[in-house]
Amino acid sequence: MSRTFQPFEPVYSREDLRDISRETDFAASRKSALNMARYRKDFATDLVGKTFPCHFDDGRFLSLQFPEVNKLIWSENNVDFYEEYCEPLKSTAGNVIGIHFLRRHEMPYEGAFFVLDMDTGFVTWVTIEIGTSFDEKFAVPSPHFGEVEGFGSHEGRRHHFSNDLVGKEIDWEYNEEFTIRHSYVSPTLTISPHLPFAHGEESEDNEGFVGRLFLRAFNATIRDNLVLTSFTEPGNCAAVLLIDLNMVHDIGCFYGYTYHGKLCSETITAHGGLGKPGLKAKEGYKRPNVTE
Repeated sequence: MSRTFQPFEPVYSREDLRDISRETDFAASRKSALNMARYRKDFATDLVGKTFPCHFDDGRFLSLQFPEVNKLIWSENNVDFYEEYCEPLKSTAGNVIGIHFLRRHEMPYEGAFFVLDMDTGFVTWVTIEIGTSFDEKFAVPSPHFGEVEGFGSHEGRRHHFSNDLVGKEIDWEYNEEFTIRHSYVSPTLTISPHLPFAHGEESEDNEGFVGRLFLRAFNATIRDNLVLTSFTEPGNCAAVLLIDLNMVHDIGCFYGYTYHGKLCSETITAHGGLGKPGLKAKEGYKRPNVTE
């Protein structure tokens, strides 16, 4: 008797991903079934009418022009200019803006999250490239540190890798129904225990309470108590999060190609509460102090 075995995850070729890119419904790609933009504020208007020539430590040059709130014209290394839809979000930590956009000149499409400190002129560009030797659709986030030419004070320490998150646990709430706890155990690794119940319900079922996911990550300091982190989740989509540790709020994006063969390219935000060492089922989930 012959048997048909199904893979745990659908397998996509590069050509499959190119087809998905060409057929993407962009409005749909910006909306999550989990409603992770529930607490998102209005898009920032601070960039409109400005141009930012950015030099990065690895030798790259990026020019960003913002003629409108959601319109970006950009070029890399002064080669070609591309126009993209963008979503700029302002951090609760001060005059720092995170901008998410696509790089549609690459196939399959690549993602980008750009962090701009409007006071210092220091910047971080997170490229989200698609594909590795073991998975064609794995989203690979990489940070590039730099500064804007002729803009900002250029005072203080530039953006840099750090361990500022190490040892912290944060309970994140993305909406009234979706909560999760992240444990930051090293500069390059996050443990992400999922919490299947909400609003303080308690459970004595230890096995059902926590599903531990060990996720490769990077952490970088943008300002004091403002940290950028990124990791790739199961399903191979990358999260890029700019975390204000004083307010325990974040802004960021979620980008990649899903199990279901769809492009996900959305900005997200959450309110959080600092946790404590030792995750025990009987304690349940402590909802963060959410403020609108």
